[in-house]
Amino acid sequence: MVLTAGGTVAPPMVAPQPSITVELQLGARPGLDDAAVAHAQETAAALLWHAGIEAVWQDCRAADHCGAARPAVLAVQLLPILKATDHEVCGETVRDARSGIPTVLVYLPRVETLTNTLRSGTGGRSSPALSTLEQAHVIGLTVAHEVGHALGLPHSPWGVMKARLSIDDVVAFRRGLLAFTPREALRMRTAIATRHDGQVASTEPRQP
Repeated sequence: MVLTAGGTVAPPMVAPQPSITVELQLGARPGLDDAAVAHAQETAAALLWHAGIEAVWQDCRAADHCGAARPAVLAVQLLPILKATDHEVCGETVRDARSGIPTVLVYLPRVETLTNTLRSGTGGRSSPALSTLEQAHVIGLTVAHEVGHALGLPHSPWGVMKARLSIDDVVAFRRGLLAFTPREALRMRTAIATRHDGQVASTEPRQP
């Protein structure tokens, strides 16, 4: 996922309350304090919540910190490097060849650069939505986008799954107007429910 200037934003649509759970196992988190990590987790969880998915985070920096895995599991790694082949990329999804578990990679130096550019640019000086943007917001948005890919979603012309999010999209995101489409939300919930030979991962909804 990358950010660009300009573009238009499609309004989000109403999704059902979460009835299914995905476990996000957080590994590396270099250079980020607990508050920033928690804020990023909350941001990603809120975007998934509106798609009818409850995100449950596990701290997996040490193997014995992780509880029993639910049927649908994704790993998240926050990396202190740029993507070697494309320095413009904020995140991507890869799959572990042995376990088959998808891993979301977030490239923190690129996220930090983009956050600072948006805050200090012309838009940031005139828009509270941009001037108050934090690195944790962009991390959370990147994680949600890549979780979409991990659950089978392609890029979309609008919403969270746009390949290139514009400044307008970021403003919409900060105002709570950027979302997965209903079709994308259904596809993700179906992918979670059918993971691991049809075992369903569901819980009673909890307040975000």
